[in-house]
Amino acid sequence: QGVIGEQGPIGEQGIQGIQGVIGEQGPVGDKGVVGDKGDAGDVIAAETNNSITAGANGGAFYESPIKAFGKIAANGSVTKATVGVTATRLSTGRYQVTLPSGAVSDANYIIQLTQPGRGGAGNDDPGISYDNQTVTGFEVIIGDNDNGATDRSRFNSEFMFTILDL
Repeated sequence: QGVIGEQGPIGEQGIQGIQGVIGEQGPVGDKGVVGDKGDAGDVIAAETNNSITAGANGGAFYESPIKAFGKIAANGSVTKATVGVTATRLSTGRYQVTLPSGAVSDANYIIQLTQPGRGGAGNDDPGISYDNQTVTGFEVIIGDNDNGATDRSRFNSEFMFTILDL
């Protein structure tokens, strides 16, 4: 055999051939491992006696049955009370408490009253009661009750109240 000569020049690229047939899809693989369960978030319980409901923004909402409360001085001025509560001394031992507009749904709300003890001196058997209950307020009557069959002997006194409504 003779000597191999030099390589000749590279020719032009030929045209692209047609695409081959796509094969069948392979089998589905095994199911992966289930991840950790995420945080359930805040959940409001569904018990029938639960007073907490979902608010308009999805948060917890609680409507308290306590609608107003306050401490009234013996002279009828408000010492401390729910915003909008006013009080006036009408006469000796008689006070008018006015509630904020819309505080109660009707005139059948619950009034709780209390006054300080007297330590056995002077008006030593104090009594406190309410009268003229309306949707806007009520009167408070304070007096001494140990005077036999006569009417309550009224006197001025500090008192406190709580208003509940459902």
